[in-house]
Amino acid sequence: MGPLDNQVQLIQKLAEILSHPPVSLEILPGGLEEWTSTDLVEESRRPTVEFPFIYLEGNLGIPKKVLYKLYMVAVHLFKLSRSISDLCWASTSVILLTNPAHQTALNAHKRLVLNGFLEPVKELEFTDLLFRGASECMKQSILWDYRRWLINRLYPVRLSMSNPNSTFRLWTTSGDLQPLPDIPPSVIIEEFNVIRKSCEGYPRNYHAWTHHYFVVDVLGVQLATQSTSSRIYYDILANEYNSLRLWINHHISDYSAMYHLCGLGRLLHDLELNCIHLRSGTLFPVVEDISLAEHALTLITSYPSHESLWMYLRGAIGLLPEGQRREVLQRIESLAPKSYYYRQFVAWAQLASIL
Repeated sequence: MGPLDNQVQLIQKLAEILSHPPVSLEILPGGLEEWTSTDLVEESRRPTVEFPFIYLEGNLGIPKKVLYKLYMVAVHLFKLSRSISDLCWASTSVILLTNPAHQTALNAHKRLVLNGFLEPVKELEFTDLLFRGASECMKQSILWDYRRWLINRLYPVRLSMSNPNSTFRLWTTSGDLQPLPDIPPSVIIEEFNVIRKSCEGYPRNYHAWTHHYFVVDVLGVQLATQSTSSRIYYDILANEYNSLRLWINHHISDYSAMYHLCGLGRLLHDLELNCIHLRSGTLFPVVEDISLAEHALTLITSYPSHESLWMYLRGAIGLLPEGQRREVLQRIESLAPKSYYYRQFVAWAQLASIL
């Protein structure tokens, strides 16, 4: 067997491992030589030319130099392979792991899904693995777009607002008014988990937060149109609201998270005012009883020099009744009367007629 044949087999082996998602994936520094001479735990299989990966208890490590060599071969194989074949799937899987911005390889995966060669559920698992395994994958917009495309394929039943001018749709932009997929609660929860992990690995991940926008939009339509399972969806929304507020406590520079939290606050307020079928028993107390403005003030007290927190306060104060806004200004003045960000905030509030 020649060196090229060995590389082709390795590509197929790696693709097979990726198709049964490992518990974790990591691109390791160095090449095969460095890792064959590295002391590993006894249970770990030492990498060899025939299997140059580290695979232990479902955790996969791929030396970077090994992956790059396989990538060059995979690109060549992709050009030679038929559009619907095992070789096309294997080569494009390795290509996307190495270069997630490879639009042609991603289009090949779409064709494989459309032809029934790949299952949308397995592809969702594959994209999740890519997000967890490499920060370069987490920040690629085309992978997040692909994930939404898969969800739309997997859940073809559409939900839409009977009134497109409904206040619920204030969460969205006018371009997002098309019907949305009817996604089960468990899948919505999983999407929130995928987003959170990606934002941990790649801070201020704009594309992950864009996906968050889509998922919350689905939740809002579910709540507005389904009276039988409203409690389940409301609990998910309320838990996300509470979780996101806790997230911000540890990510005080992530303004995208703060922007989305304020959006959730508005959505919850709209739901409470307009969804008659939600007004039952102890539904709304699921959300922790503390205003976002109070939350922002608490963080500003501890971290007054973080501009993102002052921007957070701008969004949060708009959710307060008019009478409470001046109280917020008075509290800030006592905390940071000479602060540059305080002066900026007051100037903005006066210009926007907030105070």
